[in-house]
Amino acid sequence: MSGPLAELAGLAEQIIAQADMLGHPQLVPEFRSLRDRARELRELFLQGEDLSQPSAPGTQTCKTPMRFIQKLAQISGSSLPSNPPSGGRLLVVEDEPDGQALLRMLLENSGYSLEMAEDGQRALSQLEKDKIDLVVMDLMLPEMNGYELLERMQASPSLRNVPAIVLSGAVDMDAVVRCVELGAEDFLPKPFHPVLLRTRIAAGLEKKRLRDQEREYLRQISIEREKSERLLLNVLPSAIAERLKRGEATIAESFSDVTVLFADLVRFTQLSERTPAPKLVELLNEIFSAFDRLAEKHRLEKIKTIGDSYMIVGGLPVPCSDHAGRVAAMALDMQHAIELFNQSHSTDLALRIGIHSGPVVAGIIGRQKFSYDLWGDTVNVASRMESHGSAGEIQVSEATEFRLRSHFQFEARGKIPIKGKGELTTFLLRRNANLAA
Repeated sequence: MSGPLAELAGLAEQIIAQADMLGHPQLVPEFRSLRDRARELRELFLQGEDLSQPSAPGTQTCKTPMRFIQKLAQISGSSLPSNPPSGGRLLVVEDEPDGQALLRMLLENSGYSLEMAEDGQRALSQLEKDKIDLVVMDLMLPEMNGYELLERMQASPSLRNVPAIVLSGAVDMDAVVRCVELGAEDFLPKPFHPVLLRTRIAAGLEKKRLRDQEREYLRQISIEREKSERLLLNVLPSAIAERLKRGEATIAESFSDVTVLFADLVRFTQLSERTPAPKLVELLNEIFSAFDRLAEKHRLEKIKTIGDSYMIVGGLPVPCSDHAGRVAAMALDMQHAIELFNQSHSTDLALRIGIHSGPVVAGIIGRQKFSYDLWGDTVNVASRMESHGSAGEIQVSEATEFRLRSHFQFEARGKIPIKGKGELTTFLLRRNANLAA
């Protein structure tokens, strides 16, 4: 090692002479300083112990004298930037006291916060306990060597993103390749150049910062996507929402047999006249939330609310054969829900419900605010069943009663005039026959 330092000092001396001859005196102070430092380091080497001691076959490890380390740290410290990087928390894994001292002086002078570990097992415990931004590690460690530590880090979801820079006297290519394959960010042979080490650490920390930033962006995107999907599912049936996400621009379908229900809150207008607006909205939200839970229970699709009216349908967008029975069962549960609400709030609200079965057209309308809606004569008749019904009653059409007569009990109401339809035979749904006493 003293030979190259002597050559460096001699080369600096030659450049000093040439600089004077060629008229570049501004170079003289820098190269004079380089010459003096090279001579100083050579003297330290000559006074110290042998730097090269064999380790394993085909490898070379460096045992560096403490006096030389201190001087090297002093010299390298003079080349630190005026505003050294800070904020990174490093874990130094090194079992040699001289190596620990050198790395501590170099890295603390660079503004980093340090944690020290003497072997791989302690390093792993430190990583699992504390937030570490980057690991500077030797390969030849007691208890758990550097290869094993890298393997354990890669196997841990919380540690695999912590960059590791390997410093080792084992400089054969197989060691380098293995470290990189195990996830090491970088590999520097010993003895290392202090400025190069600081540069690699800064680059590793910057990569980690960018990776952390990317993961945070992806996490936020995932959160926003989940919010959007929840919002979409609150507005549209799940099957329709999935088709929209796949890029379908126009969604319109005909369904040959569904059952539509309309419900209207009787005496809600009178309640609104004597109830403050915030409280009124709170009460209506409580009622409709109860209806939403019932729709989910009976596997029906809520289509919309208009003021104090509520509309659901059975049999779409996924067709089913028992849609009329599901809607009838929900209608009975809705009446019971209103009874419980009145008992809880000392109110006298009532539900007027109308039900009809038949074909409809269903689809998406709007571009800015999506709406899944139904059209056709079946919708109109179901609405008329509700509007021409009585408070507290569930009025159904003959078509619906025909589908349910063996499963539910009805009371014939007779024929009633329906605008645009003439006289229609209607029935009042009383109870589920399977549950009747």
